Amino acid sequence: MNVKLATRFGLSALALAITPAHAVDLRFDGFATFVVGQMLDDDELNHDPQGNLMTFRGFDDQINFQSNNVFAIQARADLGEGLSATAQIMAKGVDDYDAKFSWAYLSYELTPEWTISAGQMRIPYFYYSESLDVGYSYPFIRPPFNTYDIGGFDNISGLKAEWQTDVGNWVSRVTMLAGRTDTTLKISQLPDPVKAQVSRMGLLAWSMNYDAFTVRGIYARANLSLGVSDYLDAIGFDRISNEVDSTLTGIGLPALGLNFSNDARHGAYYDNDAAEFYGIAFNYDPGPYFVTIESTVLDLQNGFMQNPGTGTYLNAGVRLGKITPYFTIERAESDYNEKGYRRLMAEVNHAGLQAQYGSLVGDLIYSGVGAGLKQVFVSSLKEENAYNIGVRYDFHPSAAFKLEYMTAKNHNYDLSPQAIAASVDVIF
Repeated sequence: MNVKLATRFGLSALALAITPAHAVDLRFDGFATFVVGQMLDDDELNHDPQGNLMTFRGFDDQINFQSNNVFAIQARADLGEGLSATAQIMAKGVDDYDAKFSWAYLSYELTPEWTISAGQMRIPYFYYSESLDVGYSYPFIRPPFNTYDIGGFDNISGLKAEWQTDVGNWVSRVTMLAGRTDTTLKISQLPDPVKAQVSRMGLLAWSMNYDAFTVRGIYARANLSLGVSDYLDAIGFDRISNEVDSTLTGIGLPALGLNFSNDARHGAYYDNDAAEFYGIAFNYDPGPYFVTIESTVLDLQNGFMQNPGTGTYLNAGVRLGKITPYFTIERAESDYNEKGYRRLMAEVNHAGLQAQYGSLVGDLIYSGVGAGLKQVFVSSLKEENAYNIGVRYDFHPSAAFKLEYMTAKNHNYDLSPQAIAASVDVIF
């Protein structure tokens, strides 16, 4: 089923009205997902730094009919002699169904084995990337959140080359991609959306398929820039300095007047800094049952956010006619940028504080500055185990109903959110 869907939708699903100058083979496809769900206990939800209640998988304490919904249409024009044009329009409930072009690219078959594409297209980070938004193509309601959440960098404008050939009894598929993308991101640690840019991206993905078994590996590297410097200066480093100075003056000591250098502050920014993504996936699907294991790593080599972040999941199920019970187990971990933290702390004169205020007070001041700075870096740390169990019912050749219970254990905040959701996924 997954292979057929991946072939049918190619790189997802979409839309566009094309008026050809000459007779062409024009095909429209589409898909939709409608989800309803609710948290079981909002006391297990976390708050963002601004005090707002965060959601769990898009759900809160009120029944939600919108945030996980997707509707898309695709058009593909076969222009003959190996040339084709594809475009996609997608509307998501989380964006109030604001329809946008997410893909628009040309493809040309150089040979039966080689295809090149140019334009805006999906970045193939994951095993399910080609049908990532097509809920009908996978067993769960949404792919494992901690592994598949790439922060909004789903599509890219650039060039792609694919080479598919037989290697003995195996089918080998190599994907090479280069390009850049600009977007706006909402980061939970920050009060306002920030501008983001991925440039000079290079990606290599390789999958090997033999009968029911598939193995896939991927490596990508790019330069990342995020507009977070103003926030960190005004609310991060400067706030910490002001708080320390206020505390000191409150107890009759002179203010430190901390003023970190631009070089040290750069350790918490993202300004054309290297970012790496790599992962591996295994799938075994003989028909009556299936097992998928996938693990990914996002390593942001500079800055205050997760550094690196890893996500691993196991998904398995059994097909009993039209009924497919399944479960997913996921583990997510991330570290903080210790190097950037230490660059800032190196500019806090520990020995000078001890000499000026005495050993005890100097140590207390130094520790207070360190604790405040570390909060900037560890605010995005994550250690979470997630568990989903559900059932899929294929009640129609082009539609499926899913019912799923999802929960997680967030070790950073000692929270265990739970939610239940149902969806209807259709393809057309």
